[in-house]
Order: sequence, then C-alpha cells, then structure tokens
Amino acid sequence: MKAIKWGFSLLCVAAIAAASVLLLPITIAALVIGGMIMVLGMGAGLWRYKQKPTPAAPAAHLLPNPEESAVPIAVVSPTSEALTTAITPSLPDNPPAPSSRLVLHQHRVIDKLAHMSDVLTRVVDFERQYHIAHSHQRPVHQILGFVNAKGRVNTNASIQDGIAICKQEWRNWHPDRHPGIQEAYRTSEQHRSRIQAIFSFWNTLHTALKTGLTHNTWPPLPKLAGYERSPQDELHHLIRRCDTLARDQDRIARDQDRIARDLDRIARDQDSIANGFKEIRRGIQELWATRARQQAVLRPFISPIQYGSPRKNRYSFYRIPLSSDEVQASCELYREKESIVKRLRSSFCYYTPPKNKEHNTSPTTSSTDPVYTK
Repeated sequence: MKAIKWGFSLLCVAAIAAASVLLLPITIAALVIGGMIMVLGMGAGLWRYKQKPTPAAPAAHLLPNPEESAVPIAVVSPTSEALTTAITPSLPDNPPAPSSRLVLHQHRVIDKLAHMSDVLTRVVDFERQYHIAHSHQRPVHQILGFVNAKGRVNTNASIQDGIAICKQEWRNWHPDRHPGIQEAYRTSEQHRSRIQAIFSFWNTLHTALKTGLTHNTWPPLPKLAGYERSPQDELHHLIRRCDTLARDQDRIARDQDRIARDLDRIARDQDSIANGFKEIRRGIQELWATRARQQAVLRPFISPIQYGSPRKNRYSFYRIPLSSDEVQASCELYREKESIVKRLRSSFCYYTPPKNKEHNTSPTTSSTDPVYTK
C-alpha cells in the first residue's frame, strides 16, 4: 500500500509538471518512476494475498459437546459417599493454568465439605443411636450398623470413632483452645453455663464410651439439662453467637474510632479558638502600646494645672494616665503647683472696694475708707 501511494504521488507530480514545457524531463522521469513503483506495489500485494493460509476447521476435541454440557456430572468425595455435588464437565488433557487451579480448588472445597458433613452426620447419628440402644437395652454395634470389609460388625471401630470425636470436641470446647469460645465464656454467666454444660456433655460421653468398650456395660448418656436443642444445635448456636459478638466488637471499634476522630476535631477547634484569643490579646496590647506612644507625644502639651480665677472660669486640660506611677506623679505635680499658687496669693495684697461708692480721702479711718488688706 505504501508503494502504491508513493507511485500515485509521483504521477500527480508528473501531471503538475506537464503544465510547463521547461519541466518536460522531470515529467517523463516522474511518469516512469511512478508507474514502476505502482506496478511493483500491486505485484507485492497480489503475492502476499496468495501466500495467506486459508482458515482451518476447529479440532474435534475443542468443540463443545451438547450432551456433556447439558448433563452435570456427580462427583463423589472419597471421604464420604453421602455428599454428591454437580459440577461442570472436566477440561481437556492439557488445560491452561488458571482453569486447572480452579478445578483443584473446587475439588479441595468439595472434599472439605464432604469431610465436615461426614463428621457431623456421624456425631449426630452416634448420639441418637446411642440413646436408642440404651433405651431398648440392645448392643450399640447392632444399632449403629458399622461393618468391616468382611461384612462383620466392627464394634471396636465404631466405638473408637465415637471416642475420637468426643476427644476432639472436648478439646474444641475448652475455653483455652478456641478464641471465640473464650470470648463467649468471658461475656456473661449465661454463655459460661452453656459452654460448661456442653463441655461436660462431651466429657461424660467420652467416659461412657470408654466404660462400654472396656466393661461392655453402657451407662445412661446424660442430656443437656435445660436445653431443648441438641448438642450440635447448641454448638452452631454458640458459633453464631460468637460471630455476632465479633461483629458487635467491630462495630464498637468503628464507633470508638469515629469518636476519637470527633475528639481530635474538637481539640483542633479549641486550639484554633485559643489562637484566636491570643491574636485578640496581642491586638489589644498593640492598641495600648500605640496609645501610650501617642500620650508620650502629647504629654508636653497637656497639663493638669488650672488657669483663671479659682472661683469661676475654670477650664482645665486633663490627660488619662496609663499607670499608677503616672497617676501618682501627676497628683504630686498638681499639689506642688497648688502650693506655689497659694504662697503667691499670701504674698500680695488684693484691693477690696468699699461697700458704698463714695470715696473719702481723709487720713482718719472710717467705714467708708478703702481697706487695704495684706
């Protein structure tokens, strides 16, 4: 395609150059070279098209089989024949790595579920059949129906299975073994009594099985006093209760985290308020400092001395002192100036006019003569 494009471009150049007689050699060269490039490009494209392989039919083993995809296959776990699970058909001989890991994970999950189902079924059946055998005074192995490979009743194997289950449950229900049971045991008296009852139940069942296996006498199996549910139901109930307590603890932890964040935000707000008060106090101090500087500038022009007559026409200029020392200094200065004024008054004689307006110039003193007072 690139060769065809270049050839077409050269042909266009030749067509443009043909308009001028002076560019005739360039026109001929462009026509020849462009034509050759276009021919070579078309030949290369045709050769590539012929060399391209034709699509082959898909392999037969890769085609989906409608019969196999429609009918699920039942896979039985080797640990228990009672559990069957429908899964998808198996993959080819060489599946990719993700698919093989997925199938292996599915098989592991199925085996684990089968084992759990087998254990729970054996425990529940053993407990029920043990009570039936004790009530009917019949041997336990006849009720349980465990047989060996030769078809004979395997009493020892059945009792040993029961003893192993009792030991395991006795360990599981010990408060020191399971963290969830330990948390429920510390929660309240009701949970503590329930755990102790189930714990003693498995312990007594273990003792009864060992006694029956040793002496072939089967004592009565104690029930859980005060509980309508079976031990397995109590077990599942307490497990659910432990899960509920764990979720409650998680919710409480989230609430505590939220409260802690709120307290941090309140502390930050208090810090910002305190910083605001500090700024206000600093501003007030700056204002007082500015006022003090202004008063220092105006101090030579403001004086607390009174001018004019002591009885009338009093006009004074007072300044507002800033401290007790300045107040004391101002008062002392004012008292000093007042004493100076009084001393001056006592030193000079003031003329006092007579009561009548007649003026007598006789040397003798009378009531009408002017009075000179010192």
